Amino acid sequence: MKKEFLDLGKQPIANGFLNKNDFDDEFLFDLKAVYDEETKLVSLKEFVAPELMFNENYAYHASMSETMKDHFGYLANSLQKEYRPNNVLEIGSNDGIFIRHFNPSTTIAVEPCKNFADMTNDMDYKTYPEFWTSKLSTLIRQEHGTMDLIYAANCICHIHDLDDTFTAVRNLLSEDGIFVFEDPSLLRMMERGSYDQLYDEHAHVFSVTALDKLLDKNGYWIPVTYRSRIIVYSKERVRKDELSTYEDLANKKWKGRLLVRSSSNSYNQALMSSIVANLGSDLTTQWSDAVVSNFARDPKGSDRDQVKAIAAGQGDIAIVNSYYIGLLLSSEKEEELNAGKSIGVFFPNQGNNERGAHVNVSGIAITKNSPNRNNAIELIKYLTTDEAQKTYVNNTYEYSVNPNIMPDEIVQAWGKFKKDPLDLNMLGIKREEAIRIFDKTGWK
Repeated sequence: MKKEFLDLGKQPIANGFLNKNDFDDEFLFDLKAVYDEETKLVSLKEFVAPELMFNENYAYHASMSETMKDHFGYLANSLQKEYRPNNVLEIGSNDGIFIRHFNPSTTIAVEPCKNFADMTNDMDYKTYPEFWTSKLSTLIRQEHGTMDLIYAANCICHIHDLDDTFTAVRNLLSEDGIFVFEDPSLLRMMERGSYDQLYDEHAHVFSVTALDKLLDKNGYWIPVTYRSRIIVYSKERVRKDELSTYEDLANKKWKGRLLVRSSSNSYNQALMSSIVANLGSDLTTQWSDAVVSNFARDPKGSDRDQVKAIAAGQGDIAIVNSYYIGLLLSSEKEEELNAGKSIGVFFPNQGNNERGAHVNVSGIAITKNSPNRNNAIELIKYLTTDEAQKTYVNNTYEYSVNPNIMPDEIVQAWGKFKKDPLDLNMLGIKREEAIRIFDKTGWK
């Protein structure tokens, strides 16, 4: 629940600098502040449309301040020395005061104000003149790969949808990447009585408590194990070097040879969501349409059934979860054991410039109103111990989230693989679009 605690009345947009003839039509909004009891975040009760504030007439040039120039120069040099980033992106780059200290060939700017976007483009920095969103981060990742450093100054507090904002950052960060942002502090505002921090541009004023809740989306659950959505192939009819990526499954060479379960399956929905997040809706729709035309039969059965169908000669390749192969190869049933032996395991998208194989995660959660919270925490502690993790991987043939726990010998024989670093929250965000694509392309 959000509680209103401050009413500063009707206010105009800051830095409007109107002509006298514009006074009668000046835009005004109710400047009220609210406190979210769940997230502990302080925000404006009424957000102002971003396009009214951040456009080609935006007036504030950060480089006009000598203090700002010294600060951003020092910070840029410190970050380079500490983290040595190769690829850098700034959200809200203004007139280039921060990015001018980085190599234009490996630095990207995001700036919705056209006057400033033109400036940084003229400085040879690739600049996206758009607002920061998960959709934009997906596009940037497609065109430039992941970022080792993402930076934003006095910008994140401007963005209304913080869940999407932080998802976009996670989606674009490299595995060891760092996100640094500077914004006004609620604590300092309260200490100094500087309520002028509450105005149209500042949709939020952050506290450490609020950021902890906003950034830690896993506050009530943790991953336990994971598995990959792999490609398996007939050892008799397919050479391993014929396989490459998920995208290549659309190749006509696989026509009448591809096996997969139905689109209602959660594993396939997660895979399709990841492809939407990585490629965008249009390319994913084209991919799905071509994949459907390559089906050896209508989708049906479990992942194990797809492997059995390969063994029976009904198809040559299939999309399955990795742990099912371990279950087949350890089965006491001759039919399942023979099916497992008939196929090879292939992890897609493993090239130098490729994103890695899609993974699904098994997790454990505590319900919000759990009556046995302490017992639940003790169970979680046990399930993440080395003892429990070894039991998991040796019986489920999944991978432990603990990098020190080796997978079962059957799984080790497949070799190590590169995982898609996509933020798993994107799978939920893109799920509705994934289902729409399934329906549109006739994936039953």
